[in-house]
Amino acid sequence: MRLVVTRPEPEASTFANELRSIGHEPVLQPLLEFRSLAFDPSAIREAQALVITSGNALRVLQQQLDIGLVANTPLFCVGAETARRAAAAGFQTICGTALTARDLANVIIASGQRERRLLHIAGERRAFDLEGALSKEGFRIRAIEVYRMQERAAFDPWFAQMMSASEIDGAILMSPRTAEIYVSLCTRHGIAESAAKLSYYCLSAEVAARLQGLGSPKLYVPQIPGRQALIGLIAQTIYQSDL
Repeated sequence: MRLVVTRPEPEASTFANELRSIGHEPVLQPLLEFRSLAFDPSAIREAQALVITSGNALRVLQQQLDIGLVANTPLFCVGAETARRAAAAGFQTICGTALTARDLANVIIASGQRERRLLHIAGERRAFDLEGALSKEGFRIRAIEVYRMQERAAFDPWFAQMMSASEIDGAILMSPRTAEIYVSLCTRHGIAESAAKLSYYCLSAEVAARLQGLGSPKLYVPQIPGRQALIGLIAQTIYQSDL
């Protein structure tokens, strides 16, 4: 099947290789572009515990900070893959991980360590108010924004043409914001009717809910949010359709 990959680079190319490995043809059309922001590194060095809810935040730290300076600072993070990368980068103490920022808030609350000064290393836009959730529970936390994801203003012409010609079988959407951008661009290019005929592989039910603007397309959502679970769902769904 020919599947659209909407993730930003370099994650888009990595995901595309995974699709090729299970016999599918990826079409890369990233809808967001990563841009790092200037920030005060002293805030990170002075924090008593760090919170990372995106692999992009870790990327910025690796690009702009000597990880050795904060290697002993306890770290909470979203995603097993981000945790693995953080450990490989030099972080010595991964205190807890979770599938989503909302779940991570519960992990941090369960730790009971309200005396720590927490610093959330984040992007400009966040789907969940982690600081608000933890502050209500008596935790001292603030955020520092280290990157932004710039929205694509239009599809590439060749991609819009492929969509119009029904040359795409499905699309993969990894975040609510990406789904919203995708629906908006489909409408802008006048290809919403064609887009409604595709199969959509969404990271979570929250992502799938953002596709209501396309009517009732065929949706596939893993029971547990996660990149590997989504890849497994794609492989399983395609296999079953071939039987």
